[in-house]
Amino acid sequence: MVHRTVGRVATVAGRILDVAVGGILVAIVCIALAQVAARDVFNASLTWSGELNRLLYIWLILLAAIRAPHMHITLLVDAVPRPAALGLRIVSAALALSMLALLFVHGQTVLTLQASDRFIGIPITKDWLYWPLLGVAGLWGLTVIGEVIDTWFGRASRDNGETVS
Repeated sequence: MVHRTVGRVATVAGRILDVAVGGILVAIVCIALAQVAARDVFNASLTWSGELNRLLYIWLILLAAIRAPHMHITLLVDAVPRPAALGLRIVSAALALSMLALLFVHGQTVLTLQASDRFIGIPITKDWLYWPLLGVAGLWGLTVIGEVIDTWFGRASRDNGETVS
């Protein structure tokens, strides 16, 4: 029951994240095209476009990384028996959560240091470049925890003779 609920929540959250990443990508393309049109057609420049695109690229990359299945290297996990594979996945998740906790803690330090610096072309502070560190660390941590739950309940279901979809 818990496994199915977590699976549904993860699916909905993944779709929302995909839409957000797609929206950011569309915004980046539109801003770049507007800059090209302004420069080449109107002989003017959008002073804010480069800074805003850099900001959006950072958000895009970090948010998209949450959903990247290629971030898992399973060579060792696939080579060992199931009980050992479960243990390796839990150790791997613990290490990942430790690194994400470090990212979160030190990301707060960087945010504090950048809180008063401002962009030249857009009227916001440069800490917006570093907010994704905190958000992504939290979301990625939830993803790792969800994978552990999925692995644990998936293993329990297979041991009971049930099929896992």
